[in-house]
Formats: sequence, C-alpha cells, structure tokens
Amino acid sequence: MATSLQRRPASGAARLTHRITRFAVATLFWIILTQWFFGNSILDRILNSTGTCELDSSSLQTFSAHQLEQMFSTARACIKGGGDWSGFDVSGHAFLLIHSSILIVEEIYSSDPDTTGPSGLVGKIARGVAWAFVGLWWFLLLATAIHFHHFPEKVAGSLLAIAFWIAEFKLTSNLAS
Repeated sequence: MATSLQRRPASGAARLTHRITRFAVATLFWIILTQWFFGNSILDRILNSTGTCELDSSSLQTFSAHQLEQMFSTARACIKGGGDWSGFDVSGHAFLLIHSSILIVEEIYSSDPDTTGPSGLVGKIARGVAWAFVGLWWFLLLATAIHFHHFPEKVAGSLLAIAFWIAEFKLTSNLAS
C-alpha cells in the first residue's frame, strides 16, 4: 500500500492513465488465469495436467471407449460424465479475493485524502464503501479457507495474487514517474 503512495502520479491525467492501466492489466491477468488463454485458462490447464478421472467400476461399462477417453482427458468432461477429478485445483477464490482486495486497498490509499466540503463527503462515503467490500471479501476468504480446497491449493491461489501485485508494480511503475 505504501508503494501506491510512493508511485502515485502527480497530475490528474497521468493519475487517471495509471489507474486505467492498472485495472486493465489486472483484468487481463484475471482473464488469463481463470477464463481463457488460447483455449483453457491457466488454472484449468494446471488442474487438467495434474489429475485423473475416477469412476466406480460399475459405471465404466455404460460408456464407449471413445467416451471414456474424452472423460479421462479433462476435469470438466470427467465431472460431466459423473466421475470425480483428482487434481491440483488452485484456489481461484483465494486468488480473486486477494487480487481484488489488493487493488481496492491500493486505490483507497492512493486516493485524494482531502475530505472537506461536498466532494470530501463523497470521498468519505466512497472509501467507506470500498472498505466494506474489502471486509466482505476477507470474510469470504476466511469462509473459503475453512470449507474449500486443500492447504497447498489455497497457498498457490494466494501466491498468484501476490505475484500479480509485484508484476503489476513493475509493469505500471513507469507511468507514475
């Protein structure tokens, strides 16, 4: 958060460009990791390359060899066919909640601290709403940590969010000068 204060551009146009670039980079990183990367997303590729489909022996006879081959190739096909996929499932929830929190907290700390006058009231309300979202996201992160994924999968999702933060700093810090 202190890095945001140190690298905040002085002029309004440069500050706006810096913020737009940061959010564009953050959105692109999220899309590549969780939605699409020239086919499956990075997280889907990790899951598919580290797992196998598990079916009970009685259901094996109801599928053709071609269907079984497809079911054993991806987590999505396996689950759709009634199997259980056992692979390394990086916690997308941990990633997204930490990723979003870092971005919003940096915005809060880099926003104009002037809270006087009518625009100051709007700023106070906006910061309060932003902190409320961060609090909600950390509550959801706690619920995710308790109920979903194995510990290494949560750590991997968390490390990806932190890695993004470091990479984003390196990519956009030249806009702040």
